Amino acid sequence: LYYELYFLPMPPPGADGRPPGEFLEWLLKHNRSLFTVHFALGRDGDVYLVGRVPIQDLDETRLDHVIGEIYEATETWFQPAVKMAFGRP
Repeated sequence: LYYELYFLPMPPPGADGRPPGEFLEWLLKHNRSLFTVHFALGRDGDVYLVGRVPIQDLDETRLDHVIGEIYEATETWFQPAVKMAFGRP
């Protein structure tokens, strides 16, 4: 089972035209604390929470865990990500 949640748009590029490196580094560092989801850049360049679970391992308990971690990651990291990416709460 593949799942993804739109998290937020990529911040505007810096003066050099590249995405903000500090923000991307922040996302990568926070991936270390996540288990069943992680931050990723989508085809559109925006930030998503994504993950996979082998279908044979999917049961009610595992699905509940996945949904819980998506919720926890969003509640924990959305406001700090917006502040870092766009400089506002």
